[in-house]
Amino acid sequence: MKIVHFTEYCHAGSVGGTERYILELIRGLEGQGIRSSIAWLTQQSGESFESEGVRIFPLVAPPMRVDQAPADFDRHAQDLLQQKQPDLVHFHTFGLSEASFAKQCQRQRMPYVFTYHSPGWTCRREDLLRRGKTVCDGEVRTLRCSACKVQERTGGPLALGYLGAAFSLPLSLLVSASTNMNLHRRLCFVQDTWRYRRALREFLRNCSLVVACSDWGRAVLLGNGARPEHTIECPQGIP
Repeated sequence: MKIVHFTEYCHAGSVGGTERYILELIRGLEGQGIRSSIAWLTQQSGESFESEGVRIFPLVAPPMRVDQAPADFDRHAQDLLQQKQPDLVHFHTFGLSEASFAKQCQRQRMPYVFTYHSPGWTCRREDLLRRGKTVCDGEVRTLRCSACKVQERTGGPLALGYLGAAFSLPLSLLVSASTNMNLHRRLCFVQDTWRYRRALREFLRNCSLVVACSDWGRAVLLGNGARPEHTIECPQGIP
């Protein structure tokens, strides 16, 4: 059996919990006769290489997870899947690039699973805290999440966040055709959140298995469209 692990965080580029989790998982799977490789979302293109005994395939990613994947991303994703012919793709992060890769999996009738390591893959603030203070239920709602993100950027009251989110609606029409992603990201809060919500729900709905590492994580995933019968809680631990 062959698995491709898809991630923004890779042991070849940084040190952290997700990076270590994936590497240890790959080593554990090797003991079961399962071969793994990593598709790594990174800012630099390059040929595949090996790190700590794992074959890694770099894929160029946009600066932010709410940004659309690069124009040639689907072609590179298709080439990778045809080359590796995995039995399963295991996603460890989520953004619009992951959503595009998942669609390639669906086109090739290839199952995929998702492990929810961090609230950053559903929450635009990355902390599941409304105004940075109140615990949120985690459901991605277009206007609410846009206002919360604006409030984080401005540091003002939540009412100002809603005002800024509403103001971004007409601005989205003006800059939607612009190739300046930095300008788009600063002005199109509602449009970006709406697109992200739609992609997240479709991604979760089509997962063969969704793994939550905590009870609150499972609740967040279900609130964003994961199927209850395909969602499990599997707490992280130590060997």
